[in-house]
Amino acid sequence: MLAALPAAAMRYSFRAKDGGELPVTHCASTLTVTASGNQAVVEAVTGVCHSGLANLKKLAEGG
Repeated sequence: MLAALPAAAMRYSFRAKDGGELPVTHCASTLTVTASGNQAVVEAVTGVCHSGLANLKKLAEGG
């Protein structure tokens, strides 16, 4: 569940009661984006976000 999305702060927070594929429950996290100029960091964060969103889509569609 999306907990907060203050766009001006370039961050979002979420909570998950069930970790899905991960062995966790009641997980909460905040992702903050800062200017680093490091392409490897951008690619890593983008990959994590795309994977998470793909899993949420799968769960929402009943999969």
